[in-house]
Amino acid sequence: MKKILCIVVVAILLFSNINGMNEKRMKNMEGNNSFHPQGMNERVTNKIFNKNIPFNFHNIFSFILSILFPNLEKILWRNSSPSSLNDGIDQSQEKSDSYYKIYGNHWFAQSFKNTKGKLTKVEILISKHTKGLNLLSNIKFVDNSRIGNLTVAIRYELTGKDVVNKTLSPGQIPKNRNGEWVTFDFSDVDIWVDTTYYIVVCSDGGDEDNYYRWYYGNNNPYSKGFARNSTNAGSSWNSLYDIDFCFKTYSSVSGEEPDGKVERWALLVGVAKYADPEVKAKYCDYDAIDFKNVLVHHGWQEDHIKVLTNKQATKANILSYLNWLDSMEDQDDIVIYFHPSHGGLIPGYSYALYTYDSSIWDHTLDAKLDNLGSAVGQK
Repeated sequence: MKKILCIVVVAILLFSNINGMNEKRMKNMEGNNSFHPQGMNERVTNKIFNKNIPFNFHNIFSFILSILFPNLEKILWRNSSPSSLNDGIDQSQEKSDSYYKIYGNHWFAQSFKNTKGKLTKVEILISKHTKGLNLLSNIKFVDNSRIGNLTVAIRYELTGKDVVNKTLSPGQIPKNRNGEWVTFDFSDVDIWVDTTYYIVVCSDGGDEDNYYRWYYGNNNPYSKGFARNSTNAGSSWNSLYDIDFCFKTYSSVSGEEPDGKVERWALLVGVAKYADPEVKAKYCDYDAIDFKNVLVHHGWQEDHIKVLTNKQATKANILSYLNWLDSMEDQDDIVIYFHPSHGGLIPGYSYALYTYDSSIWDHTLDAKLDNLGSAVGQK
């Protein structure tokens, strides 16, 4: 009887959480305009054990479960988010000698090179400084509205787009003159191993009296990177010699890490005939076949090349073999994707490449190719 009761309790709790998680997920997706499609930044544990909702039926069962199964939260977290649980510090610089002020157009950056391919979060040694408002017997009240939000972004190029980013409000940053380690837990993202990336830190407000302090160490304490600053909101950057900012990168194994062996993979698509018999693209199928012969002649392994022509070149097949490419290659491999066919700008929508039975939008293809860890040649 006790076992049956426990099972019923677990089922009710999980059912109520699944509904709440789905509603929250839909809201996050509707409001997410970030550069990368990953949208959920909260930890799974926060979704499963929500501490901010009123005390109700759900909370009663949460309390009961915490007594009956004290390790249940850890078990659910492990099963739901393995990469977050298995991550660890990859790169770090923890020496602190002084700080730079971050506000308005004054941005700062620190480069790093990871040894693992999935970046999960970043910590920086940071604090805020706000000029207090003197009210009633010189009691100082903090005016967070003057300082703005703080954003940490990861970039491949300093003047390029964010690979991923996370913004915290002033209330989430401590006011401690010695600084505190603050976590920016963004969506996990694959990055290239042993390749320079940048932690870019900026604020959307502040001034000389209201700013964030990012702490740094003197005498180049981090040998794999360097510090930069910008006084024009990231349009151009200057070197900060002899210092490195305080940071920690957390990462886990992505499966794309280089194995020391360069292999070559290719997916060659050629669509000369379509499901609609009135649509034709002469010789596109022969282009794909001829390209394969050229690659084999130059030493590419035949079983590393897949050719899809005409009726084989359906949308489903192409997307499936793009997944095959992703499962086979890693960061020191070379991949070619080749797709001669009709296509172009669809008025009112976007660009597309035609398949035998449908079409593939540019953003869909771009997302598939972004999943690849290897160097990609596209045509």
